[in-house]
Amino acid sequence: MLFNSPEYLIFCAILLAITPFTRGRVRHAVLLAASYVFYGWWDWRFLGLLGISTGVDYLVGRALAGTDDAVRRKWLLAASLATDLGMLTFFKYANFFIDSALAIVGETWRPQLNVILPVGISFFTFQSMSYTIDVYRRRVPAERSLLRYALFLAFFPQLVSGPITRASEFLHQFRQTPRFPAWRVSAGAQIFLVGFIKKCLFADRLAAFVDPVFADPLAWDSATNWLAVVAYAMQIFCDFSGYSDMAIGTALVFGYRLVENFSVPYVSLSITEFWRRWHRSLSRWLRDYLYISLGGNRKGTVRTYVNLAATMLLGGLWHGASWNFVIWGGMHGAALVADRFTGRWREPLERRLPGRVLLWSSTFLWTCLAWVLFRAASLPQAGRMYERMFVWSGEGTRWLSPVVLILLGLGVLAHWQRRRMGARRYPFVDLATVRGALLFMAAVLIALLGYPEELRPFVYFQF
Repeated sequence: MLFNSPEYLIFCAILLAITPFTRGRVRHAVLLAASYVFYGWWDWRFLGLLGISTGVDYLVGRALAGTDDAVRRKWLLAASLATDLGMLTFFKYANFFIDSALAIVGETWRPQLNVILPVGISFFTFQSMSYTIDVYRRRVPAERSLLRYALFLAFFPQLVSGPITRASEFLHQFRQTPRFPAWRVSAGAQIFLVGFIKKCLFADRLAAFVDPVFADPLAWDSATNWLAVVAYAMQIFCDFSGYSDMAIGTALVFGYRLVENFSVPYVSLSITEFWRRWHRSLSRWLRDYLYISLGGNRKGTVRTYVNLAATMLLGGLWHGASWNFVIWGGMHGAALVADRFTGRWREPLERRLPGRVLLWSSTFLWTCLAWVLFRAASLPQAGRMYERMFVWSGEGTRWLSPVVLILLGLGVLAHWQRRRMGARRYPFVDLATVRGALLFMAAVLIALLGYPEELRPFVYFQF
C-alpha cells in the first residue's frame, strides 16, 4: 500500500473515523491491527517476522529489567541481537555473501536461495535493536505492556521506511491519550501534502529522465550524464524526504510525533554536516549504536579514522546487498576521515563567502559522484557512467529538456520550503511565500504535464 495511492488515503480516512472515539488499550489495539493490515498488504507471510522481532525483544527487555547479573544481561542482549541480525542477514544478504565467497574461491556454480526481501525489514529490526540496547544500557525502562511495545515497532506510518524512532522519543507517547484539535489535523495534512508533491511531481518526473540515462550512459552525451546525476540527487531527496514528510504528517494527524528525518542536507559544507542533515534517524543510529560501540573517538586518532570508515562501510552495506553500496559507504567514510583530518584548516574557509562556496561545491560534487554508485544497478554500469562523465563526448542523443531544468528548480524549492528546516538559521527566507509558490507551480506543472500515469514505489522501500 503506497502512501501516494488512493488505497492509502481510504485506509487513513477509515482509521481516522474510528480512532477519535477510542481510548487506551482499545485505541492501541485498533492502531496495531491497522498497522498489521498495512504491512500484510505487501505480503502477509512476513507478518511472522515482525511478530518474532516483537516477541523476542519484548521478552528480552522485561528480562533485562529483572536482573542485575552482568553475564546474564550480556547473554540476553546477545540473544536479541542474534535474532534481529539473523533475520536481516538471511533475508537481505544470504545470496550476496554466497556469491562473494564463491567468487573468491573461483567456483562457477552458485546456489541461489531465491530469498524475497521483506519490505521494511532493515528499519523495524534496527528500531527493535535500539530498544533492547537502550534497556541494556539502562537509558530507557523496559516496556511492561506488550500491546504498546508491538505498536511502537509496527506503527504503520514509519514501519516500512522510517524514520527509525527510539523508545525514548516515541514509546512514551502511547501512554498518553492524543487529542485531535483542528490545527494538528491541518498541520499533519499540510506536511503530508508537501511530501506527496515532492514524491509525485518532482521525484517521479525526474525519474523518467534519470532512468534511461543510467540504463545506458554511453548512448547519451556527457552533459546529459552530468545532468542525470544532479537530477538523481534531487530525485532521491524529493523521494525519501517526501516519504518522511508523508509519514510524519500521517502520524501527526493521528496525534503522534515522529522525529524529523531531513534538515536541508544539500546546503552542507562537509560530508560530516551532510550526515547530520540526511536521513538523520539512521545517522544517529549508526553513531550511537555502531560508531560509539566500536570505540568512537576515545581510542586515539588512528582508531577514530578506522571507526569512521568501518561505520560508513557497514552503513553502505545496510542499504543493500551489493558492492556498489559498500563502495558508496566507503566514499562517505573516506570523506568523513578527510573532514576530521582537515578540521583546523577548514575553519578559516567557513568564515568567508568564497571559502563557503568552495566547501559547499566540493561537498555537493562528492555527494553526487557517490550517488552514481548508489543508483547504478552494477559496478560496470557505474563505470560506464563515470567514463561518459569524465571522458567528454558531445555525441549521442541529447535531452537537455527544459522540463528537467524546471523540475530541478522546483526540487530546490521543495528542499527549502519546510518550516521545520530552521527559520532562525535562515531568517531571510519567507517560508510562507515559498510554500505558496511551490504549491502554485506544482498546480501549473500538473496542468502542463498531467498526473503521472504509473505509481512508482518509494526508493527506500528496497532497503
